[in-house]
Amino acid sequence: MEIALDPELIGCVERGAVAAPSAVADALVAELSNEFGENLVGVIFYGSRLNRTAGPRSDWDFFVVVESYRVHHSWLDARLNAVLPPSVYRREVASGDGSRARCKLSLVSSADLDHYTSSSAPDSYLFGRLAKRVALVFTRDDLARRRLSEALARSVTLCAAWTLAGATQGLSVEALARESVAFSYRCEERVEGPSRARDLFDTDAAHFRDVYGRAMAAQVAAGCVQVDPDGLGRRSGSDAERRVARAAVAAFVRRSRRRARLRWLKNIWTFEGWEEYMLTKLERHQDVRIALSDRERRHPLLAAVRHYVRLRREGRLSRSGGRA
Repeated sequence: MEIALDPELIGCVERGAVAAPSAVADALVAELSNEFGENLVGVIFYGSRLNRTAGPRSDWDFFVVVESYRVHHSWLDARLNAVLPPSVYRREVASGDGSRARCKLSLVSSADLDHYTSSSAPDSYLFGRLAKRVALVFTRDDLARRRLSEALARSVTLCAAWTLAGATQGLSVEALARESVAFSYRCEERVEGPSRARDLFDTDAAHFRDVYGRAMAAQVAAGCVQVDPDGLGRRSGSDAERRVARAAVAAFVRRSRRRARLRWLKNIWTFEGWEEYMLTKLERHQDVRIALSDRERRHPLLAAVRHYVRLRREGRLSRSGGRA
């Protein structure tokens, strides 16, 4: 996938990557800094707690960027993360009011962050999440902050490029921003309901219009996108080349969804309480309540396969993000 990165977009996402003071984020950064030391490159806050769509039982979501997996993790964990990053863990930290907050940590190396937000990214998992509103709550130094900001800008650009490549007609900046948010959901089987992408866009509409407008302009300046007299942008090339591009998008979405299913299986190994986490999301977003038997709790992999097949058959995991 060809992308053109706009230097102004890097500055735009860096300025926007801020969050209100949070006792949870501060406590987590303090723990991670003590645990990882100089191996900790940055901490990125994202998800429903940041974008104000969280329920009372929602976890706090963070990407934890490190230089090396091997410094503080077992050989097996390091290999799993290198093959299919990130590895997801849960930990509790002080929330500032005397209670404990549950945090979902996605551990990724700086090298994998660069790769999975590049034009050769094998799936959308990282760039799809980082293309939304996020906050840099910790960076090791100015160089690390610049490197993470570039990854965020590449993520927005990739979502825009894949969306434009898959479009059957020209898109306005508004339509591109909405469809780009929805694209990241279409690349995975997720439990969120069909209105999720629209709700997420509406919480930060001005931000999405700004960053995707800049991404569109960069693609136009690079000759990757052409704009018609009505101001609608579409991928450059002949009709035949556009058909090939749409086929490539469909293949990329299928591959991303396959790899997302593999990550679910990996999470059973790395994420303590993964079953309860997923059941909480199902109840919140789909109003589906599943009570695991003692046998299913002893054999979570078998339980996961059984319920996954049933939920997919019922259509609860298909294109769950809907349209924005």
